[in-house]
Amino acid sequence: MAIAATYQQIDTNHISIAKFGFEVDWTIDTAADYDTTMVLVFLEGRDGTTNILSVAGLETSNPVPVPGSEVYLSKNNGLSFEDQEFWFSEVDSSGLASKTAWLDIANIQVNPYFKTHAMLWSQDHATLFITKTGGDTWSRRPVTLEYSPRTVVPHPTEPETSLLITSNGGHVYITQDMGDTYSGPYRSNVLSALWAPQLRSDGEPAQDAATTIFFVEEALEEGLALIVFQLRRTTDLFATTDDLLQPDIQTFSMVPENNMMFVSTFSLLTGAVALKASLDNGDTWEDVVIPIQEDHRDYGYSVIGHFNGSVFLVADNDNHESMPAGGQASANVYGATENSLNFTLVLDKLLYLDSNSYFAEVPNRPGTIAADIIAEGPNNTVGFESVLSFDGGATWNTLATSGKYPNGTAYDCGNCTLYSGYIQGTPDSVLVTKATYMAPYEGPPGLFLSEDGGKSWDMILVAPSAFYAINSDASIILTAESSLPTTTVQYTLDNGRTWLDYEFTESPVSVKMIKFVTEEDRTFHVYSTTGSNVYSTTGSNDTTASDGVSPRAASTWYATTIIFN
Repeated sequence: MAIAATYQQIDTNHISIAKFGFEVDWTIDTAADYDTTMVLVFLEGRDGTTNILSVAGLETSNPVPVPGSEVYLSKNNGLSFEDQEFWFSEVDSSGLASKTAWLDIANIQVNPYFKTHAMLWSQDHATLFITKTGGDTWSRRPVTLEYSPRTVVPHPTEPETSLLITSNGGHVYITQDMGDTYSGPYRSNVLSALWAPQLRSDGEPAQDAATTIFFVEEALEEGLALIVFQLRRTTDLFATTDDLLQPDIQTFSMVPENNMMFVSTFSLLTGAVALKASLDNGDTWEDVVIPIQEDHRDYGYSVIGHFNGSVFLVADNDNHESMPAGGQASANVYGATENSLNFTLVLDKLLYLDSNSYFAEVPNRPGTIAADIIAEGPNNTVGFESVLSFDGGATWNTLATSGKYPNGTAYDCGNCTLYSGYIQGTPDSVLVTKATYMAPYEGPPGLFLSEDGGKSWDMILVAPSAFYAINSDASIILTAESSLPTTTVQYTLDNGRTWLDYEFTESPVSVKMIKFVTEEDRTFHVYSTTGSNVYSTTGSNDTTASDGVSPRAASTWYATTIIFN
């Protein structure tokens, strides 16, 4: 892979453009079933700026990383990128040294406590790459363990030195010097393990809980020859362990902000489901009573959200049996405020697909919750609709449009309910795109703006399939076609009343709106390519986007920074 000299600066009346391209020149068989992929990770630089770590590589459909992964870093908000050395020197069959890197590009972990810290694990080379400088410098730590690491979790109060590692063999390792030495393997048949990030009232991790590790382990139920799952705890790095709950753990959820833990259990003997909670780091547990609806049965509980001091649980149940034929499964959501365990039903018929559902706080809109629910349609059909709550789940409102084009003329809309999955919010307004899949909306596709916090929606742009980005007060909206190659990025400075174009000068590209990162809030980054998949992450479950274009040959990625004057 080589970096192409395509950097340029362009000034217009409205914007300044900084462009930087790096050309992908793969030296492997391009006829193989490989997809090009870019992962973007946003880190904090040593001087407080935002660094952008870009990992470009190839993936198979498994997906399994293949030779060709490369890492770039921008330390100036995307104005330029530097090549990061992640190559391994190896000798091929001819005896010549070659450069190969099998990096797990999907396993870049940003430390939640120190945004300057990140880890990149190379499974094939058993090596951990560590940065403490926002990606500026990296150390390479070979990991010579008997069992290959599966997950790496930083310590809540000592993330610069201590890591908790679970392995493919169900064992646990601990390093307290960032990979120089390891202790373990501990236990066996461990399914998951994590530090207890119990928080003080000021939101910082509690020191007395820093060495507590909770883990779920398989165990043999004596006399029954049945495998069950048990929750255990250690406060002395596995020298001793406490058995907390048994016999069978379904789910284990933690809410650090409220110092709460929830465990859903299932009895193999009676089939009974129970929910227990702890408010004291697992020392004592209380039974939680859930107000189950009549003629329904809950099969298990897990935390689906915790924001604004409230905790929300989703119940896996059989609501779908009461829906029309062919209906999707649904679930109930129960909520409790503060540290209360008094849960009440806040939403029924939540769309529940493969144990996944959409129930989330709208970005930049504290207290506003978006969800997708089952909706009964005409002729005994079943669809879904998106709803918003402005009062913590007490009441819900449908995302319905005005049914008018941007010029004010009406259009025929069989179902004018928008899809909440693409909502981006500001303190005073929110913006949503038409869903490209599973959408209940049956009118013309476009971008829709609400200037009253989500109660009413107006189309501001007819767009077949768009990605977009907005700044914190929605004074700038940027958008581009997402499903087909395009050369144009559109932007508005007046809430969609007028639109202007920025035309790319390269060959047609598939443009992605990823994220804007700037203190002035007037800078946007557009990541584009002559044809590839592009993904984005902030180290948590933030936003991902894919255009579905998968080239089999060399291509060029561009990082375009648009600064509004």
